Amino acid sequence: MLAPVRLVASGLVALALISPSLVASAAEGVSAPGAGSAVVEPAVSRRGVAVVAIGEGAADATWPVALAVYGDEALRPRLQDRDARVLAGAEPPKDAPKETRELAELRAQVRGDDAASRLLLKEIARRTATVALVLVWPKSDGPTPTPTQARLYDAADESVDASLHREGTAGWSPLVTTLRGRYARPVGGAGPDASATTALPTKPAPSAPGAPNPPSRGGSAILSSPWFWSAIAVAVIGAVVVAASSGSSSSGSASGLRIEWGK
Repeated sequence: MLAPVRLVASGLVALALISPSLVASAAEGVSAPGAGSAVVEPAVSRRGVAVVAIGEGAADATWPVALAVYGDEALRPRLQDRDARVLAGAEPPKDAPKETRELAELRAQVRGDDAASRLLLKEIARRTATVALVLVWPKSDGPTPTPTQARLYDAADESVDASLHREGTAGWSPLVTTLRGRYARPVGGAGPDASATTALPTKPAPSAPGAPNPPSRGGSAILSSPWFWSAIAVAVIGAVVVAASSGSSSSGSASGLRIEWGK
């Protein structure tokens, strides 16, 4: 008779000792199925339009366009002044950070609407977190003179618009009006609207659509519930006692002890 009691007592002590560690472990280790060690980083919202000079010696022609675009708060991107200037064709300062120098190098390699240039424009739009780029070609005095003109690169479509924009009697106001119609965001404290912002993943491998969301840390609440561990304790006691009773009956014990759980 004492052997089953000792077994029951040992089981209860072991359960009391193990349960807290399991609770702590579960609270720290809940993760999405199949997530492994992958870290999901937050998306970066895009906003505004950046102005990019095409070709060497285009800074003088590009800066008036940049002033017109950046002068409109609804189109203004999150750019440092030094980055806006190198994109407009200026040389980076000697003490410019690596990111600014790389922007200047990317801009210098853009030629127009060819495949290689579109890849470069995509990278510039990604680094500047903008929804579009205004590409500015300076005027040409060759056999067929052309005035300063601009075209739009749309970051969502990853394409250069075929329409040409030129300075008129009202300066670059018509271009700004076109940009506002397509990319303007609310100002005056309102958040950016859906038409003016997109989400930019900081990692190239986002979760597949329809994948289960990682459970919140609140999912471990059941593991720390006293009812959960009480149920386990009852199950352990029942299993040990029934096993001990069966062993006693088969060895000829006359205790007559029999516990039927659930009645």
